[in-house]
Amino acid sequence: MFFTALILVGCRKDELDNNPIQSIKIAALISETGDLANLGLSSRAAIQIAVNEINNDFSQRNIPFRFDLEVYNT
Repeated sequence: MFFTALILVGCRKDELDNNPIQSIKIAALISETGDLANLGLSSRAAIQIAVNEINNDFSQRNIPFRFDLEVYNT
């Protein structure tokens, strides 16, 4: 939530209307195989849900940023 506030404070409304959507990449190192796979898979699902909710919120409020999740198996 703090990061979202920084984005909103740093951009004026007229600047947001003219800029195309910018992608912000998020990477996660998660164990998807082995003994901790059950924790890794649930962590991946939780992070993806959070990214989707934030992106939907940004879209509804016309904020020109979207998060892209990249997950790497450890």
